[in-house]
Amino acid sequence: MIPGATGDASAISLIESLLRSRGAIAPELLEARTIESLVRSRCAAGVATSLTEYARVLQSDPVEADRLLGEIAVPETWFFRYPISFELLRTMLAAHAPDAARPVRILSVGCAAGCEPVSIAVAALSAGIAPERLEVVAVDRNPQAVRDAQRARWPAHAWRDGLPAWAAPWIAAPRHDPPHSGAGSIHVDPAALERIRWRVADATAEAIAEPGTCTAVFCRNVLIYLDAAAREIMMARLTSALAPGAILFLGHAESMVGRAGLESAGVPGAFAWRLASADPTSAASRALSRSAAPTRHRPISSPPAAPAARRPSPAANAARDAEPDDGAARKAIAAAQHALARGDADAARSALRALAHAIARGEEAPHADETELAAGLLLSLGERDEAFALYSRIVYVNPAHDRALLAMAELSESRGRPDEAARYRERLRRLATRHAAEDRA
Repeated sequence: MIPGATGDASAISLIESLLRSRGAIAPELLEARTIESLVRSRCAAGVATSLTEYARVLQSDPVEADRLLGEIAVPETWFFRYPISFELLRTMLAAHAPDAARPVRILSVGCAAGCEPVSIAVAALSAGIAPERLEVVAVDRNPQAVRDAQRARWPAHAWRDGLPAWAAPWIAAPRHDPPHSGAGSIHVDPAALERIRWRVADATAEAIAEPGTCTAVFCRNVLIYLDAAAREIMMARLTSALAPGAILFLGHAESMVGRAGLESAGVPGAFAWRLASADPTSAASRALSRSAAPTRHRPISSPPAAPAARRPSPAANAARDAEPDDGAARKAIAAAQHALARGDADAARSALRALAHAIARGEEAPHADETELAAGLLLSLGERDEAFALYSRIVYVNPAHDRALLAMAELSESRGRPDEAARYRERLRRLATRHAAEDRA
């Protein structure tokens, strides 16, 4: 054993080599300082007494290797992430509901702690799919994440956006619990959990579904963590799994679709793709594109019914008048969605750019949710710079807004700025560490 810094550097170099050979992970994520920080955390947890000893553990323990890879990939997850994706899924599945003989199999790759597959199951049941017809296959290479998911141990930060009203029969939190009261305080109906089949697997190294058997496939914010060769393998597996007319849901900064024979499903903000031979004007896409505004979410812990309205006081009127009016933002977003529904991308782009410029000049100060939706729509139109500026605005107002930080990390990477992306990911890791500490409290 070589003492001191030289020994530590050698150990980190060996650990990096082991991870690279095992994980097919993007090289820019294997930054020595980040690896050392994570490894020291694992040593503090009792896995090893030094970096050199940990390197030896990693050589002989594939489960620990997968756990460390999972930490590097920042397994951020929450219920109904990208809400428009689940609206599209429900709309598509509603067309399947009358066909009682047709099974519905949905694949979730990189399921982490299980919020995504639970959201999928709830969306499918709410769309009228009979439980006995539904199978959600949830895959992740991290055994600990899968075990937590099987035990229905949801991280405390996993219910940050509230729930769609249609999800209420299957998922709820105790009325008086605060949203961040601790892991497990959210309740998922067993009818939804029973439709999920959990599986520990590396989708870059083994088959994850029979060809042509999946009604939908979710693989969101996974490809960005892989090296180029692994991305190609993963995309081949994902597209092979798609049944005719099926939809592939990716993350908003993942842009391999051109080389994978895919085209947009036609619903901005859903980040959804289908095989290029499929009809891009499907009934599901047309139905959802006609919607002028996203479905409003209710808080998970719903307050008691409000009392009868009373005439506001002069002081209340003054306070209301002083608050920023986000009505203009909603109108701009609605105008963009109407334009997209009629196929006028230029008009949608113009409305969203005008809103982005008004926000930059301080003329509009919409709620973070509205700003985030506008950024997502701009991104779906290929306007990465405008989208990045809006995400930056969100983070300026709320430095702990992890969705915006993740978007900025992914956009920085896709624009060829790995150092910038690494800085945003480091902030995300610090947030994830804080969330994990809250979960343990």
